[in-house]
Amino acid sequence: MLRELQRYSFQEHPDLAPTPLQIESKLEEMEVEKRIKRSHQSRKDSVTLDSLCSTFSNMASHNC
Repeated sequence: MLRELQRYSFQEHPDLAPTPLQIESKLEEMEVEKRIKRSHQSRKDSVTLDSLCSTFSNMASHNC
């Protein structure tokens, strides 16, 4: 039923139908956002690992 409504709405208002170019553009935008999020998460993980190594290094030098 939803598809029928979508089809009807696009028949009535063809300018509302997404073009392949619009869809491709949106997919590329989503892909860039995913890469940015992964990059930020990777940096957070790296900082966490660096601080953890630093903490253990300090503990070892103080014989904790």
